[in-house]
Amino acid sequence: MDRRTAPRLVLALGILVGLVPFARALFLEPWRFGYNYRVYHYTARAVLDGQPMYGVGYSAVDSFHYLYPPITVVGFAALSSLGELGGYLLHTAGTVAVGVALAWLVVRYVDGSPRQGGEDSDGGSTPATDAARPTALDGALVAGYVLCSVHAMPSLLYGQVNVHITAALALGVVWLEHDRGWASGTAFALAAFLKVFPALVGVWLLRRRAWRGVVAAVATALAGFGLGLLAFGADTTREYVDEVLLGQTRSAAFVGGIGPDAAYTTLLRPVSVLVPSLDPALMSVLALLLVAPVVAVTYRRLETRLDRLVAVYVTFVGMLLVVPAYPIYYVYTFFPQVALCYLLTGRARTLFLVGVAVTNVPLELSHLREYGPGLLGDGAQVLLTLLDGPLTLASVHLYGVLVTLLACLVYERERAERG
Repeated sequence: MDRRTAPRLVLALGILVGLVPFARALFLEPWRFGYNYRVYHYTARAVLDGQPMYGVGYSAVDSFHYLYPPITVVGFAALSSLGELGGYLLHTAGTVAVGVALAWLVVRYVDGSPRQGGEDSDGGSTPATDAARPTALDGALVAGYVLCSVHAMPSLLYGQVNVHITAALALGVVWLEHDRGWASGTAFALAAFLKVFPALVGVWLLRRRAWRGVVAAVATALAGFGLGLLAFGADTTREYVDEVLLGQTRSAAFVGGIGPDAAYTTLLRPVSVLVPSLDPALMSVLALLLVAPVVAVTYRRLETRLDRLVAVYVTFVGMLLVVPAYPIYYVYTFFPQVALCYLLTGRARTLFLVGVAVTNVPLELSHLREYGPGLLGDGAQVLLTLLDGPLTLASVHLYGVLVTLLACLVYERERAERG
């Protein structure tokens, strides 16, 4: 069988599942279009009118507040001049352009272009073999996956910025492969500046001893905050720190054990179920202790491009597992994730593809309870009995992510055996 067939099927699955919420919004719930963008739009309008930026819900959903650093509202203020619909359409067009560029970057990397860091320790390029070389079909599937899969669709549908953050992370990886530390650190910092927790990717810069990247990342973050301070003053900056950085940790949700239908992809979930009385801060520490050994194993040997790609994927997944992350943030792993679907071989490849496929199946206990009896009859109760415990402990998505980490460990073992 063509080695590209399995990755194609996995990508197609993600796209098909992702089109479900799009179809639901298109035919049943049109209010979902621009759901988050309205927050950006009306916050920008309010700021232009002299209203506070943080702690106030200006859209139709009062609980939705602006959560990005002060200087970022300038971009949405510019879009607001086009009106809500015009701004959303232009923002969406930009998201599509960024997604297509990201897909191109992934395909070029898989193809083994030296321009994408396709060199091994011996200095030779490592292009994909003809059996794995991506075609136009693969390019279309990768673009579709980046923009329309179940994890990416919210950015397109709701007007979020996750695809932009994913592209920044991808550029950081690629530029670091070229020893362009300044550019790499800047790209990583831009991703972290928007969403904060991607700052954990700094561990990768430290492991690579990319000191220019570290300096660039810190300088970029300071410049961003400095510009916000100059433009909006100390009070707004202080509100951002209090309302967002300190007030949006979501750790309290795990006290007493989180519910089985909570939308989180993090090790805090099983930890909170197993040890519900544990302090949330200690839950985070325990999650970090569980992830750290896996990261350490993949950091031992970074001689080839594939070694580094595996380590990058584990780093990106690790940052999601130790914070209260939502499944939609799995999009941040798309650059190494999709590339590994094509480049891994052997048992590691099989496990990785299975894991990624599972992450694209948004199944929850509530779905089984609601639709199971109608689809399975009496068998639904048997299935619920079997799955109640496992799906209370962790989500299907989290299990899929953990399988991909297992695949990375299998890769490391096979790599060590080959020497």
